[in-house]
Amino acid sequence: MLSLFNHGIDRINILLICLIPIMIIISIAFRTNVEQISENDLKSDYNLKSDPKLNGLRKYCNFLDDIQIGDENSFNYCGYDLELEKIILLIRHGDRGPLKDVRNLNNIPCNHTHLDEINRINDEQTMAISTLLSKFIAKSSVYDSKFLGSIPMSDGCMPGLLTKFGLSQHIKLGLLMNHVYRPKLNMNPDDSFIAKQIRINTTPYPRTVQSAMAFLHGFLSEKNDALNVFDLMSMNFHQFSNVYFCDYHDTQKYCFRNCTEMDELLKKIYKTFSYDHDKDFAQMIKQVEQIIVPTNVADPIGSYKRSIVSIFDTLNSFICHQQRLPCHQQNDDDDDDYNKCIAINDVELIFTFISGLGHKLMHSEDNHRVSWMQSYGLLLNIIDQIKSNEKLTIFSGHDLTIHSLATVIGFVEHNIPPYASRVIFEIYSRKSSSSTTTTTTINNEKLIRIVYNGNDVTETFPLCNSIYNDAASAAADAEHCIRFDDDDHTILIKLTSLENFIHTKFVEHYLFENC
Repeated sequence: MLSLFNHGIDRINILLICLIPIMIIISIAFRTNVEQISENDLKSDYNLKSDPKLNGLRKYCNFLDDIQIGDENSFNYCGYDLELEKIILLIRHGDRGPLKDVRNLNNIPCNHTHLDEINRINDEQTMAISTLLSKFIAKSSVYDSKFLGSIPMSDGCMPGLLTKFGLSQHIKLGLLMNHVYRPKLNMNPDDSFIAKQIRINTTPYPRTVQSAMAFLHGFLSEKNDALNVFDLMSMNFHQFSNVYFCDYHDTQKYCFRNCTEMDELLKKIYKTFSYDHDKDFAQMIKQVEQIIVPTNVADPIGSYKRSIVSIFDTLNSFICHQQRLPCHQQNDDDDDDYNKCIAINDVELIFTFISGLGHKLMHSEDNHRVSWMQSYGLLLNIIDQIKSNEKLTIFSGHDLTIHSLATVIGFVEHNIPPYASRVIFEIYSRKSSSSTTTTTTINNEKLIRIVYNGNDVTETFPLCNSIYNDAASAAADAEHCIRFDDDDHTILIKLTSLENFIHTKFVEHYLFENC
């Protein structure tokens, strides 16, 4: 569903030099242990933490208290003579400013609610950072100081850029993944070669660079000490051309940019997003647009008209920081109908509408086809990374990236994936030549477990979720997946089966003939 919206920010080329300022900011701005941060309720006419009706909105915001370890630590693989070789991590960026400008955007304190216990940067530190960054920028003919926003980061919201809360989400996620995976992967931060064990993939959007650096700060830092940011220069960094990581082997063959059939299919899906049939809902949306539109836009209900998801995105800049929802500033020419404030009930209605669309598209063959077209390049890149030498691969992406991949793999997310969501591919292999009864069929096969936001979703993979009633069906299932019935029914996917499934399914069922 979410694959229909364009992140309208121009692509900006960056060098690895961009990564150094980000880590400097993170190291200074977040001196306190993010694990100890909890949110304080601010004055507003709603409370996401205590009102059960708002659980969906709270889940989307992904407060720090809600970012916890789940099934990542549930599989006792050592008991099956297996070892964890690597993890491939697809993350959504953290909390950010809205993609479109909104009236009085600078007045939204995007550091509020979650960051009260974090030390603020004092004037002396601010001057030191600014001086250091000026030297870096002066030495680079390509690096644009505007690419990553204000340095140090503003307390307000900047369109499309990560907020301080967004950084803290990924610092905490990195800390949690540090506890679970770094010892198992034998990744020692003091090892001079650790940078060569990591691959960082981002999209052209600054928030994905910021999120990746924040995650690494949490993942590699011991006791939240500052990471040696200059080690980042030796990391394998790659910037992809769009949000789906479709570039493959330095080509954009699988981005399908000039695919007429796909464009027509997207237009067909667009029609399902219409709400014109519901006059009351349409009137409410019109009033909301009047309130949030910047004052310098002449025709807010014309050229500036937003999609329903764009409106939801804008309102969440208030919701996720528990700020009062905006009110219309009445002029003499205004009707009384516009003399109102946006209510939390309005946001609930919009969220319910989007969720309903998601449920419809879950069963849409058109949506599945589009998702396959969008995710095919990413799947090929994931397979390549499974076979690579890196122990940690990060794809720092977007809600669009996760939504399309989830549709293909089977764990369909009918709501918008929350900020700082994660999809983890755990890669296992045989530890030694000895074997147990369970692992006899593994041989030298690489095995994969998939965990989404703390939930093991491997069983949703199409080759592993069949219900079989006879020996033949059971044998077919065993050909593709390994089941550990005595260990909470854990399932691992064989890499060869994953490869064959991706190529066969895509080419035979979803690839457009003229694309």
